[in-house]
Amino acid sequence: NGTHELALSGSMVQSTEDPFFTGYKVIQSNISENTDTLNNSDMNGANAGNGISGGSGSFNEIIGSGAVGGFAGFNLGQANDENYQEFEIVTLPETFTYFGKNFTHVYVNENGFLTFGNGGNDADKPWHDLEFSGVDNQSSNSSPDFGGGRPLQYLDDPGSYGNDVVQFPDFLRYPDAYGKPGTSFEGNLNNSIFALWADYYNDSEDATCDSDGCNDFSIRQLWNAESKILTIGWYNMKTLASNEESAEANFEVQLNFNTDEFKIVHGKFGQHFPRNFHNNAFVGFSKDVTCSSSEGDISACEGKEYVQLYFHDSHSVSFNSPGDSNIASFQSTYDDGTANGGSPAFVNHMYNKYFQGNQTVNGTMYCFDSGSSANFFGSSANCSTNYSWNDAKGNSSTKSITRAVPQFSSDKVENVFLGSNIKQSYRVGLEAEFMWMHLNKPSTTLSYSPPESNASGFEQNGPNSNQNVLGGNLNSGDAVSTTTYADEIVIGGEVYKDSQLKSFLNDNKKVIAFAPIPVLHTNKYEMQQTSGSSDVRFKHVHTIMPQFISDEFMEDKNNGTDLRFDFHQLVDHDYSKSGNHLRYGTEGNVSFNLQNQFAATHGEADLDGLYAYASDVLDKKVSSKRFSGANSGEEYVIPEGQSLWQQVFNPDGRGAGIFVQMNWSCGSGGDGRCNEATSSRIDGPHKTQQSLLSVLIAEVGDKVFFEEGQIGQDRYTALNSGQVMQGEHFWSYKRRSGRTTSSDGEFAVTDSSPQLTFGISPIACVSGKDNGCFFGDGQSFDSSTLGAPSTAIISTDDPCHSKFISGCLNDMDLGVMHSMAESTDETNPEYKVGTFYQGIVQQKQRDTNNNLVDAINLKGTDSWRSAQVATSDIWSGMMTGLFITDTNNTLNPHPQYLRANTVTTFDNKNDRVMVEQTSLNIYSNQSNQLNSNDWYHSSGSFSGKDANLVNIINKTGFKFGGADASITQPYYGADQWAPSAYLNKNVFGAMLEGQNVGKTDKGFLNNGNVSSDNNTDNAGALVTWNTIDEKDRDFMSDNSVEPELEYMTWGVWGMAMSDSQLDVPGYQASAVHMGTWFAGDLLDVSDWPVSRTATLAGIAMFDVFARIEDSGVTNSYQWTEGAGASGSIIFDGTGNYDIDISVANLGVENCPSSYCGSGFQPGTMSNGSPGMITWSASATAGQANFESTLANSSNGSTLISKQMWGELYGNSSHIEAGALLQYSLQSSNEMIMYSGTAILSE
Repeated sequence: NGTHELALSGSMVQSTEDPFFTGYKVIQSNISENTDTLNNSDMNGANAGNGISGGSGSFNEIIGSGAVGGFAGFNLGQANDENYQEFEIVTLPETFTYFGKNFTHVYVNENGFLTFGNGGNDADKPWHDLEFSGVDNQSSNSSPDFGGGRPLQYLDDPGSYGNDVVQFPDFLRYPDAYGKPGTSFEGNLNNSIFALWADYYNDSEDATCDSDGCNDFSIRQLWNAESKILTIGWYNMKTLASNEESAEANFEVQLNFNTDEFKIVHGKFGQHFPRNFHNNAFVGFSKDVTCSSSEGDISACEGKEYVQLYFHDSHSVSFNSPGDSNIASFQSTYDDGTANGGSPAFVNHMYNKYFQGNQTVNGTMYCFDSGSSANFFGSSANCSTNYSWNDAKGNSSTKSITRAVPQFSSDKVENVFLGSNIKQSYRVGLEAEFMWMHLNKPSTTLSYSPPESNASGFEQNGPNSNQNVLGGNLNSGDAVSTTTYADEIVIGGEVYKDSQLKSFLNDNKKVIAFAPIPVLHTNKYEMQQTSGSSDVRFKHVHTIMPQFISDEFMEDKNNGTDLRFDFHQLVDHDYSKSGNHLRYGTEGNVSFNLQNQFAATHGEADLDGLYAYASDVLDKKVSSKRFSGANSGEEYVIPEGQSLWQQVFNPDGRGAGIFVQMNWSCGSGGDGRCNEATSSRIDGPHKTQQSLLSVLIAEVGDKVFFEEGQIGQDRYTALNSGQVMQGEHFWSYKRRSGRTTSSDGEFAVTDSSPQLTFGISPIACVSGKDNGCFFGDGQSFDSSTLGAPSTAIISTDDPCHSKFISGCLNDMDLGVMHSMAESTDETNPEYKVGTFYQGIVQQKQRDTNNNLVDAINLKGTDSWRSAQVATSDIWSGMMTGLFITDTNNTLNPHPQYLRANTVTTFDNKNDRVMVEQTSLNIYSNQSNQLNSNDWYHSSGSFSGKDANLVNIINKTGFKFGGADASITQPYYGADQWAPSAYLNKNVFGAMLEGQNVGKTDKGFLNNGNVSSDNNTDNAGALVTWNTIDEKDRDFMSDNSVEPELEYMTWGVWGMAMSDSQLDVPGYQASAVHMGTWFAGDLLDVSDWPVSRTATLAGIAMFDVFARIEDSGVTNSYQWTEGAGASGSIIFDGTGNYDIDISVANLGVENCPSSYCGSGFQPGTMSNGSPGMITWSASATAGQANFESTLANSSNGSTLISKQMWGELYGNSSHIEAGALLQYSLQSSNEMIMYSGTAILSE
């Protein structure tokens, strides 16, 4: 009986998708109060009920009214009616769609708001016959006049309901009925429109209209069957305790059933409205007010679950004259500079800052139209980028109208491709060594009634035990059930045991190479670039994802693109050594529909080629050329820009491993470098280049070495055994600059300053409570041959980590990603979280004797560290890059130079490395004089646009990794090291130290100091260039390659800070992407050359920023560029020396028809190569470090600036050099600045 099996389909499904609701376009206008905008009364409430109700079925009815003419509705006239705030039920004439959901009723509240629902009974209301009888402002059911309307963002905060933390305006406690968390009231005010929520004097018994007024309020519904507009209006609404017109308000909610738009319309307000001292007023609308906004952070809620428009604190001021003190946006609470600063209790009035800059947040667009479009259903709006408190606040001459227009994913039905039930499914080995499936299907309960008790093969304990089998017996006829999950990993195979590993290592540290199995992502929407294809598969973009980056960060758009990434283009033809695969270029045409030059030639073999490298990995046919020195071979198929995952296994502790991926693409699909003239290229790298830096470092060892995690959390118990993993992954991505809607589709945007996306993920492998996470050894189950661990599944957490021996915990650590481009408000940065599951498979490697081996020793003969020149274990070095800051405001956050001196420590005992910045400098381009750039220096037409970014001068900076050969690496406690991996002095990497090991991250103060701060989060990594097995050199402008180095090394680094400018309100994310560094064993004074010339050759790699004018429009660009470098060092007879370093081929791009590059010519700023650039410096004998002064020179209408810092390494007969190079060329309109590193050797 029951369901015995789970049916799975491995085929993708063609389907369609109706347009779905994504949010509202909220249009707000301020219109003269002399303009009649109310449908059912005059603007001052006179002639209430005068609205036109045309067509059959129309009506104009009173819902409730005051003492004049007799009380009606809302429990008015009964005892204690002042303590009620009741609802009346209105059946809608038709179904109305609100926040994408259909409703049949509204419940109209006498205090200025309505709530949608789908029932006509009293029990369907948010509350019914509920007396708010509290006698003070701290009661759980305080009277409505103690607080009036309330901001929605505090409705689900426990502090609003009387706990110790004040989280509500004016110290006025929220009544429990408004939505106290954890009670039946929670969510009471979901699906509500708050036209003007306040407490009204509806219970007044004054029925005589005289100079003191009277209670003549009415609440009405008007249905015009012809226009299909339903108006719910509140007229002559007085406030306690006055019936004078000076204390009243008039307002409506207008629902358009044709389009599901709605309006909140304010008429005239009396000059003293709202009268009561504590009777505050609120305007907005909600979907789900249970959305958590802890500590005032509404970034996950505003725009998605509710929209807050205005909050008025009635503390001695009227709505029409609110005053300008203690003002805050809903996005940031007011800080009055006292000990109580920052508490909402001190805020007077609040407005929505998202209207500033016409922002779209969580699917809702905030549009302030200085005209009148908010007043007219269906009219287009002219959204202003300027909005401030002066636009938001009430006044006596204009009244606010807000129109909410539903937004949808598309204006048509979309053809979509839906994924199969099986996201991934692989087998390693021919003898069931390891099999796994990643399933994506509805959760199902499977049941089975055994025909006999305790049948053969049944085990109560072990990895295949069933927790629903109780008492250790499987009884005939007793049904057993199990539940499958929507997102489920199924693993089967031979567990790799600690005893096997011990025998395999034989007391040696060994390095085992693994290769990741690529993950594919298919965009569910069709792309018009391939609309002519008869095969629906080619109408969708298929992306080989960058390794270990969650595809949950992808967001498919209905034109076939992704919101944040162009990974499908980044991959070029990087996997082609395993077979041709689909390519996506950008050189087809300037039109988006013709952008991909390869679209017409996609074929079946290209689709199959997406899986070719995965096949090689599963067949264990991927090897590095690192040790064999071979130039070709069928096993040398590592994708361009990647390394193998080289993992140290340590018999006596943790071993560190490293993987790196570093890619550039300029849209040619692998047909040429960024500067080469392909047949259809029309732009240089400033427009075409995108890039990715990705570094993963992981430690592996027995569970006994991982009882505690990096920040003190419980991980495993030593009572269980098995190899597990703990690590970190940092990645940074730069999308192409200058993307436009015409060339890149409707979702493309052009940014005023460079925008980066970066992410950080914890790394673990999937284990079991009785075993580790590695499976198989590449041998038959009965073989006596010792094999390396074969396979593991990598994720952001081990679902089976636990400090208990009995089972697995159900928590899961996730990776996080930040997009500068998708963050448009400094108080609401965009972050997404996600996880992934990705297999890695061990690969045999060619050793120095060209033999295929399972592992290579870390130390000893023919090892990773053999055949290296002996050098010191303390190296000196430097690092540089462009420091990019995102301020999300109207200022110009120009890129800054970052330069640091470093000390690198190698730890041969623990196999770790540490890189410390001993002198950190971050500063703006210093050449601000004649011909300097107006945008960068905030001069000329950009005066007043300076973002005032902090300059850091000669401070102790950041630290990467951790190392100390005098001790054993601390695995627990406050002294843990940031992750690093040191295989040899050419292959190593390290992660930025910070919260990843329980330290407080750093930011920058306005006074130029570096300070630890709990409100910032940092991440970063550095890695040597030689860690990459197959280099991607698409960024190079010539055919130069890096020199062979003996006494130094170099590489690439990146870092990201969630908030670098600590003294500036909000969050200013900053990052370095593709920065460069070098380090080496300094040339020693005891072996100093004299009377000789050293001739050097190598390469230079630059992080480049430019302001470039194109067709009258000047935009900002960022890219990486490299070229050959040469140098000479002339030592005189005393050892003093002069050094010159030259780079000749920057900006030499040539397209078929004309120069299309990314350079400028000195003197005129004409497009073209800047020519050879030479930096010069001098130093005295014994001084291994050199520095030039900042040299500024004018040439025509341009300003040239350059400076160099560097160090000498090696010995008197063999010299190597590293240098930081800065160069800028400016005019008032355009500029280019280079920050990079030259690596040279004799």
